[in-house]
Amino acid sequence: SKNAAMQPKVRLGVREGEKYKVKDLLYGLMLESYNDCAVVLAEHAEGSVENFEKRMNQMADKLTEEDYLFVYTIDHGGLDSSRNESYLVLWNGMYIYANEFSESVKSVNTQATNIVMGQCNSGGFIDYFKNSPNICISTACAKNEYSFAMTGGLYDEYVYYWTNSHVNLVGDNDRNTFVSASESHVYSVSRDSRNETPQHYAG
Repeated sequence: SKNAAMQPKVRLGVREGEKYKVKDLLYGLMLESYNDCAVVLAEHAEGSVENFEKRMNQMADKLTEEDYLFVYTIDHGGLDSSRNESYLVLWNGMYIYANEFSESVKSVNTQATNIVMGQCNSGGFIDYFKNSPNICISTACAKNEYSFAMTGGLYDEYVYYWTNSHVNLVGDNDRNTFVSASESHVYSVSRDSRNETPQHYAG
């Protein structure tokens, strides 16, 4: 879209009217935090609570106990003091609260689900996944904290190191060529220099 093509710096350089593979856009988003990739994906997903729930229902129909689900959230979040509940801001400006998000994710029955959240107040999502044996969640900060970008403002620091630990296997502490979410969390915390308290829960 024209909106995606006009995104500011830190972008892939998408052009209006061109088609892209979702896989390539996801790589651009997760590894480089390209703004235009995020907008194209959001436009495709039509970010709303209803569409998020619809996508999760579709995954619940397709995935089995032999599959793995990876949920990666970035951008903005907050804490609703009247509800004492964290939320994720969707691309259309709507909020999806931690209880809604967790119920949708938990409805997908997989061998394992891994969630990485980089938005502010993301630690408030963890309580909603406790007692979920196959779910692991890592957050950039605690419930009552902001998350921060790296110096220069290009990437969320915690999520950058979490992703880097997997892509380059630098978080592989036990040298078995597999990086667990727990190993990624430890690696990220050891490098996170911002005033935030990353959280981790493995069911």
